[in-house]
Amino acid sequence: MMYQVFSLIFELIRHQRSYKPITKPTLVGIVSLISFSIVLSIGLYLLPNVLFSEMSWPFVMVWGPITIIIAVLIALASIWIYTLMYILSLLFPKKGNNAIFSMILISLLSGFGNAFIIFIVNISLFREKFSLGLVVYFAIGLILYVVGQKFLRTRLIRFTNDSLFLKKKEITHTILNSTYQRIENFGKEKIYPVLNNDTETISGSINIVIGGLTSFVTLICCFIYLGFINFYGLLISLAVIIMTAGLYYFFALHANRVWEQTRDIQNKFFKIIAQFLEGFKELSLHHKKRVHFQKGAVDIYDSYRVKRSQGDIAFANVFVIGELLFTLVIGCAIFIFPVLFPDLNHGSISNYVFVFLYMTGPVNGLLNAVPEFTRIRISMKRINELLRELRNLKADVSCGEQIKREVKEIQLNQFHNVSI
Repeated sequence: MMYQVFSLIFELIRHQRSYKPITKPTLVGIVSLISFSIVLSIGLYLLPNVLFSEMSWPFVMVWGPITIIIAVLIALASIWIYTLMYILSLLFPKKGNNAIFSMILISLLSGFGNAFIIFIVNISLFREKFSLGLVVYFAIGLILYVVGQKFLRTRLIRFTNDSLFLKKKEITHTILNSTYQRIENFGKEKIYPVLNNDTETISGSINIVIGGLTSFVTLICCFIYLGFINFYGLLISLAVIIMTAGLYYFFALHANRVWEQTRDIQNKFFKIIAQFLEGFKELSLHHKKRVHFQKGAVDIYDSYRVKRSQGDIAFANVFVIGELLFTLVIGCAIFIFPVLFPDLNHGSISNYVFVFLYMTGPVNGLLNAVPEFTRIRISMKRINELLRELRNLKADVSCGEQIKREVKEIQLNQFHNVSI
């Protein structure tokens, strides 16, 4: 965070950021951020009320460790430093700035807020009296999760589509600066799926991937909380999760190979479409050619169907295995923990089961995000491969200039062939 603060100050001094007039959305964002920072500050003030059974700060300052005071002051300073930094970045935006740091930070906070809700609910179940601090903390967790998701999804969707726009623009520019012969020899069937399918795959899957990243952070926070309840129980749970991850990785490798082959078949599919449209006149006049073409097209369709089904079934199998093992962890906490850990009270076991039941949603979100992330990675790989191959085809002169040179050369040849 300090690096971002100093970078922002340095950019303001160097006039790399320009002032942007305050608009209604900007004003709403500033007021909302300041209001939330005030709520966070109130939450820090109510910390002894939540952690130390309604104790006050004077009691903590006398009997508590000095590290608590230092940690709270650092947290309070970080809240308002980030608030000031974000307000300055809104008033003095930098052109081309995608705010990667802000997206990473908001992703972490959103995942933490999701886990924080279950922590507060768990604590409230064992409180006999009403606690205002718990209500404030529940509101903080809810705001962190909901507002974080809204901000993160909006910014990342815009960032993704802007990046895809630049990729399409670069591909078009590179093609237009090559020659007709080179592009014909290169193969139009390699260009169609990249400009259409790959870009749409990335744009359409980004929402699921965002949910998976948030779910991953939520699961990390939940595991840390379970470690505080019982460390050895956490180790048993992690052993089952690592086993699940190993199976998932094995099936993911298989599915990745199959989906790579499926993507290669897409090139043949678009080649068939191009041949069909360009040669339809000839096909309509010759029955044998029409039958032969139909057989080849059906073979490609069938090959794509088989490969796509194999990849999807591989991830469907591992999804079922992942849910099965996760349910076994809950059963282990109910039936095996009392035998292995006789000193573990019934309340701690209930906490374990309650947290694991809450983690079912994030686990499903993470399992659903892995196939989409694999598709995005394959599509990005194909886009970058196409750009690299097209750059190698790039001509020294543009298509228009090349045509002018060829026409001029033909005219000169005709002039030299004239005889008196």
